[in-house]
Amino acid sequence: MENLIIGISGKSCAGKNVVALYLEEKGYEVWDLDRKAEEIRQEKKEGLVSLFGTADRAVIRKIVFSEPEKLKRLEAIIYPELEKRILEHEGPLVINGATIRRAGMDRLCCFLIYVEASYAVRLQRAMGRDKITEEEFSLREASQADIEPSVNKYHCPLFHFDTTVNFDFSLLEKIILEGLDKYGSGRQ
Repeated sequence: MENLIIGISGKSCAGKNVVALYLEEKGYEVWDLDRKAEEIRQEKKEGLVSLFGTADRAVIRKIVFSEPEKLKRLEAIIYPELEKRILEHEGPLVINGATIRRAGMDRLCCFLIYVEASYAVRLQRAMGRDKITEEEFSLREASQADIEPSVNKYHCPLFHFDTTVNFDFSLLEKIILEGLDKYGSGRQ
């Protein structure tokens, strides 16, 4: 399982971090791609200041969620370096991030768990967790439209895990075991 990479993706506040924590508790090394991207942003601070006029993450987030072209420019800085680090990693790895498919990192995964929940549930979670308004959540939602499997095909086997009602960890365990059994022999 040296090249085993499991992806966790889904829209904002679907429950990706809960799934990631579950896998971490099972002994997997889990990378939160937002945190890894933040490390890269810190390393590339000068380039960000020239592009956005600031390196402040909160300010950049507001800019990129409202200006799609600037989001693409930011991703062009972050994604190649992130992929390089994933490929250089030795041993099994779980990568957790909403934009795995957009970044093309789904092709690195043996399989992916797509975590989903209804819009209303995700909105409620976002307002509680992130203290944002429905308008801000709508902008975030619009920026993630392309990660929906019905909109764009993923380049690895995909398992759906719905958290609208609850987190059914017995179902999640079945998904993980099936994914490992069918696809766990390394990158496709």
